[in-house]
Amino acid sequence: MVNYQIGSIKRSVTQLVILITTLLVAVASVTLSLMYVRDIDQNLRQDTRNLVAYVERNVTPTLVFAQAEQADTWLTSLTYLPLVQHVHVYKFEPISESLTFFASFYAEQSSPIPVRYDRAQELSQPVRSERYYEFAKPIMLDGKLLGYVYLRSSRSELDHAIALSTGLTLAAISAGFALSWTLSLWLRRRITQPLDSMVADINAIARNRDYSSKLAEVQLAELDQVSHAFNSLLERIQQHIEKQDIAEQRASELNKELERQVEVRTQQLRAANQDLTDVVDELHQYQHEIVEARKMQSLGRLISGISHEMNTPVGLAVTSSSILQDKLEALATKFNEKKLTSDDMQHFLTSFTENLELVTRNLGRTADIVNAFQQLGLEQYSDSERAITLGSFSQDILQQLHSRYPELDRVHIVIDVSAQLTVRCLAGPLASVISQLFQNSAQHAFHTVENPHIHLHFSFVPDNSSSNHSGRLLIHYRDNGEGIPESISGHIFEPFVTSKRGQGATGLGMHLVYNLVHQVLKGTIEIDPIANHGAAFRISIPVELVAN
Repeated sequence: MVNYQIGSIKRSVTQLVILITTLLVAVASVTLSLMYVRDIDQNLRQDTRNLVAYVERNVTPTLVFAQAEQADTWLTSLTYLPLVQHVHVYKFEPISESLTFFASFYAEQSSPIPVRYDRAQELSQPVRSERYYEFAKPIMLDGKLLGYVYLRSSRSELDHAIALSTGLTLAAISAGFALSWTLSLWLRRRITQPLDSMVADINAIARNRDYSSKLAEVQLAELDQVSHAFNSLLERIQQHIEKQDIAEQRASELNKELERQVEVRTQQLRAANQDLTDVVDELHQYQHEIVEARKMQSLGRLISGISHEMNTPVGLAVTSSSILQDKLEALATKFNEKKLTSDDMQHFLTSFTENLELVTRNLGRTADIVNAFQQLGLEQYSDSERAITLGSFSQDILQQLHSRYPELDRVHIVIDVSAQLTVRCLAGPLASVISQLFQNSAQHAFHTVENPHIHLHFSFVPDNSSSNHSGRLLIHYRDNGEGIPESISGHIFEPFVTSKRGQGATGLGMHLVYNLVHQVLKGTIEIDPIANHGAAFRISIPVELVAN
């Protein structure tokens, strides 16, 4: 005898509401905090770049005319910038090809630091450490290196942002927990009180056998449906008891009414049969509603998958376009101010190239997703039936795939089929199914397999109940690849399900195969559970035998 653990609706509602609400608040708070800290970090890095560029422009004349004292005097003006901690200006000696100290500045709250010749030549981007940001930039004039500017800036604003976001996150999580607890108490009272009252009434009816009683109406729709159904059952029980008492009384008093009683029983049986028919019709209606609900659920997952797949490349393309626009505005500003140098121009060209490549790549990714999704429109696979010899038909498909997927050249492929087996079917959709299976193995199966192989077997099973040559074509496809991960094996035929997320795979291939087999070819496809390793599929489609 199986023992089931009895749970509590109250406890389940409380735990579920608290868990979902707290998790949502925690995820949202942490995400916002990380974005806030990241923005502060990026602003500080940009401020550091701007400060170095500012210092470079103002100390270049002092380097040209070797005016170190004037450079020190100008650097003291940085006292009013709390972000600046240390500034070193190094002069490049062409004869020795080395750097020498030229001028420096350090804030009042900071102490001098040693020269950093090595760091000045290494730093190409602002670098964050535990106490500061540091950045260095070469000082160029007419293509000649005059020296370097090395700057350290404060990261106190970033530390303050981290502490603030941490406190706000903890406060939001605590508030979310309190809110979810209050909401769960309200839901418990809303759901369980009518249910407890209904259970008490049912126990009283069962104890007293008073089937004429009725359950009270409930404000909750689901519980109210249960109440009406139970009241209908009580009414039928009461009617049955009353009819049984009347029948027994008449049978004991008048045997001559036996014939009439038989007729009454017959009518009752017909009524019962009609009730049963109504119940069956109602069950069919419920089944239809469940199917429609599952269709809507599948549509929801499909829309969610499309949104998820399209969001990343489109978002990256939009971001890169925004960066390009900012760079163009900066370039126009420097050009109008006649401050555009060759290094600036090279920097802008490099940035333009990188962002244009990113836009092109992500728009191409978006186009690939749209093209893959368009293949799910099964009307494009409309085709008339024709006779095909499966051996040569499979070889033609394989020859075309070798030109598109060179990785199949190292795969040992065996096509097991009678040389003369010829059937009549929809050749186009069948070719798409076989091509997609080979493509799926080429893209997913053999990354870590030394001796890959694929086995494709065709066989024909006649339909004994039919006098013509109709039957079913059985296709067994198997490879010795990495196999289907257990986490997606139960959803392999659903859209946007893939083990190579973020590596170019859209997750629409096996969904297309499933639709072609079921809706176009009117067949079935399933994963072969017997395979010890790799992936294996069994396909069965109705065909007409031409020759064997």
